[in-house]
Amino acid sequence: MKKRISGLSLLLLLAGTMVVLVIYQTDEKKVASYVKEKYEEDSRIIDSRCDDCKKQKHNRIYTVQLTDHPFEVFEVWTNKKMIRLEVEGDNYAMGEPLKSFNSDLSHSKESDELKQYGFNKIHVTRFYDSDDSGVLEEPFVHDGNVALFMYDERQGNPGEKLLASAPVINAVNQELSSTGDTLAWVYVIEQSDYQTVHNNDMDGYKDAMKQAKRVNIKDLLKAEDVEDIRESIVDGNTN
Repeated sequence: MKKRISGLSLLLLLAGTMVVLVIYQTDEKKVASYVKEKYEEDSRIIDSRCDDCKKQKHNRIYTVQLTDHPFEVFEVWTNKKMIRLEVEGDNYAMGEPLKSFNSDLSHSKESDELKQYGFNKIHVTRFYDSDDSGVLEEPFVHDGNVALFMYDERQGNPGEKLLASAPVINAVNQELSSTGDTLAWVYVIEQSDYQTVHNNDMDGYKDAMKQAKRVNIKDLLKAEDVEDIRESIVDGNTN
């Protein structure tokens, strides 16, 4: 009799585990369905977090990336009661001003001037940085800060070019302020890594960002010489 009870308990435990896994998958699919229905775009979840996931009732925030537009990343807010997940909304609209700004930036005199320094494919994004702390075990962080991405056609330390281009970057930052945002970081990434970074290719993203250089906008604008820039530059994936 005891063996039958133990066997039944084991079956119930396994069944419960399977239910939890199915529910978690269903939650992700529900978020993806929400994005598809509202924005007619395929997406994938790159991060998620909640205040107290152990409680049966809790709020979870999913960070979502559009498949065909990998630099469009936003949050979807959900509320979970027992096993039912309800989507409460998202902040996709926050990215609209940056999309418009990047469109204007690509045809601006500032973009042309930065190209003269060897910087290409210039754009502003909220999606940058890498880390190993993602809930879904993917090396992405969406921390809400704004960064200027510039791809360098020449390898080596970009200190001199950053110093020379600082007034132009400052002009970009001032233009950006009209959207309600300001730059936190400036990233210089090797141009050969553009496709890997742009598509967030899991096989090469972390390595590409390790090679990238970044500098805090405040440090860049107050730098007086190349040495100041070099001291301010840190690895691209260091938080």
